[in-house]
Amino acid sequence: MVHGIPDDDMEQIHWYLGPGRGSEYAYKHIPSGIMVGGLKPPGMKTHEFLKQLFAELVEKLKAAGIIRALIEIGECVFDQRQYDSSHGFESLDPIAQEAFVNHMHFTGEKAAIESGRILQSWMSEMRAKWPNETFRIYRNLESSEITIRFHMVRPGLANWCEEGVEFITIAR
Repeated sequence: MVHGIPDDDMEQIHWYLGPGRGSEYAYKHIPSGIMVGGLKPPGMKTHEFLKQLFAELVEKLKAAGIIRALIEIGECVFDQRQYDSSHGFESLDPIAQEAFVNHMHFTGEKAAIESGRILQSWMSEMRAKWPNETFRIYRNLESSEITIRFHMVRPGLANWCEEGVEFITIAR
């Protein structure tokens, strides 16, 4: 339904209010509780109203940092929010650039849940946008922090890390 968000995390809701009273529609992102909805205006086609609500939900999810679009710049793939706040990596090789920019730290009670959601989003988007590429996603678990990062696998270049850190390979 939403690119980068598992379908199981989304819900579409419809309430029929009775004859002459119309219908209300809503979309909800279940894990965050973010929801948009309202009474369909008379005369507006249902599919047009749902499209409007859906666009509103996507904007809210972006603003909340839940949708983390991956972007391609040159020969690298970056998490756009991380890229926008990073600097000083331009002289590194492509794998080092991606591993430097595409990393996030999570602490607190919800660290595992939050990092897991982002990992799922990354994997979903990688498979959809770059089906012929291979990526490596790393997860480092420490007592007070979880760090995740990723890079594209490139022939002839060493991966960011080969041992001591859990990794997932997203293969073509």
